[in-house]
Amino acid sequence: MRALRWSAGRKVRITAVGDAIVVRADPDGADIITGQGFLRLPTALRHRYRIRNRDRLLVCAFVDRACLAVYTMAALEEVLAARHAGLLDQAAS
Repeated sequence: MRALRWSAGRKVRITAVGDAIVVRADPDGADIITGQGFLRLPTALRHRYRIRNRDRLLVCAFVDRACLAVYTMAALEEVLAARHAGLLDQAAS
């Protein structure tokens, strides 16, 4: 939030995009940054991505695009496995 200069009360739009949840500032957004500076993901998205309380998430700030991307550990495992499949095969040779 700090990198994007988003503070408490900022309205945001939270959408599902592939294996990520994308958050953008939007004056007409249905969600807000909490008074404590936290982002609460909507229940529907938590269910869609199977996010439970205390699950770890990777939250990336893309300052040049003024947005956040949120990834579950399952999504990261898939991305890393695909990215490094060839590398791991080479290392085994």
